[in-house]
Amino acid sequence: QFSAGFYLTDVYPKVTQHRFYRWIELANKSLKVSSKSSFMMHFASNQEAISHFNDCGFSQVAVFNPDEELSDTPTKGGAIVWALRCEL
Repeated sequence: QFSAGFYLTDVYPKVTQHRFYRWIELANKSLKVSSKSSFMMHFASNQEAISHFNDCGFSQVAVFNPDEELSDTPTKGGAIVWALRCEL
């Protein structure tokens, strides 16, 4: 048994408030068509991400959202990638 484990994935938030939202959606749809696969945006809020991973059995979940943690004035949907730390 391992004492710790790490799982890295590309969890992209739903960035409906991002200034390039339309371009991001267009790129997403283009990838789906060209690769014949699915690519989805995930969580609309930090709390939605935390709730999801809690429901998956993780007792401790921390979300690093650059919009909220690197700025005195949070921006609206500016960060395209968040980092999550989930522990059992």
